[in-house]
Amino acid sequence: MNALKTKIELRYGKTITFSAECNKLASHIYHAIGVKISAQTLRRVLGFINDGSKPSKSTLKAICDYCNVDHVEELFVAKKPKLSAIDIEQINFLKSFYDIDLSSDYDFNYHKACGNIARKIINQPNYLEALSGFLTKSPVAQIFFFERFPYIDGIAGDYKKYFKRYVQSKQDQEAQLFGNCILFLGAYLNQNKKEITEHIKRINSIAANQDIHPFPQARKIMSNVLYHHLFNNQTELVKWKKIAFEEEKKQLRGNTPSAHFPFFQFTMADAFNLVGDYESALKMIRLADLDYKCYDNGVVELGYFECFDLVRAITYYHIGRKEDATRILNRIESAKFIFICHDYFLIQQKILELNMCKSPTTKKYRKLKTELNWLINKTGFTSFKI
Repeated sequence: MNALKTKIELRYGKTITFSAECNKLASHIYHAIGVKISAQTLRRVLGFINDGSKPSKSTLKAICDYCNVDHVEELFVAKKPKLSAIDIEQINFLKSFYDIDLSSDYDFNYHKACGNIARKIINQPNYLEALSGFLTKSPVAQIFFFERFPYIDGIAGDYKKYFKRYVQSKQDQEAQLFGNCILFLGAYLNQNKKEITEHIKRINSIAANQDIHPFPQARKIMSNVLYHHLFNNQTELVKWKKIAFEEEKKQLRGNTPSAHFPFFQFTMADAFNLVGDYESALKMIRLADLDYKCYDNGVVELGYFECFDLVRAITYYHIGRKEDATRILNRIESAKFIFICHDYFLIQQKILELNMCKSPTTKKYRKLKTELNWLINKTGFTSFKI
């Protein structure tokens, strides 16, 4: 039972010391997964009541869903992260970083600092596990950890369970759309057709309007483009491509203060490249290049411009502008790709470089193929296998 209690506490975000706290835990479980477990049952599960009664299969299944584990057996082998006194001090500091009042004013310096904090947490699995309950419940961390810096590179791996907890915890329209789109992308890249279908249903049940960020707007369309391409539904694919360009016209641009980067066009060009529609990708790139700045102006996370350069290079190569593609590729510093999707774009860069190789028997080709396979195994993005 100690392992089970640890698993629940990590998900809940705090140690459960007194039996009275099971009332709040029951409410949190219901809010997260829509299943009612009575406070009295939870007292038995957590050992506050020892009457010989064991949790029912339905209770254990609900706890599995709450803790985002696949099998009941996992609940009983949970281990508390091994943390030193220095680790605990660091974790408390990281928590305090998100302990501020939310403001409608955009503070880019705080935003950048949050990026550094997110990178530190993601690179320390023990920290992420220990902080996961807090991060998914904190209104500030929901925005500045999960929404501003969703770790795409880990969305087909262990990070997915933490991101699912965020989606369970934040129920507003934009968060649900954004969250399910990210989970869809992970399922698509991992070729998990069951999850792909589950997420596309949720995505299409949520309206996307101009009041939300261009990323979720574009990711809803991207999800449908990928989905209908995967299942070869040409009628729906044509419809969603049309929607993409209709919605593109509504995006803020030019001298509008918040139009710092063509997030919508960038996302859609990437989506069109993934399905091999390079002409549509080119149209999106041209619109972005005409109406937005093509360089870092200080109010966009480091790495997005480099990623967009790679998207351009891929498109140019496949429409026959191979010299332009080579020129762009030569100026790209892949180390500067934004850290949340560094490997995602590095995989695409390796594939482009493989396509540019004159022969598969060269040493360079074999080296690139080895690097590509390593990245695919690392991320679980099996859809990129060639």
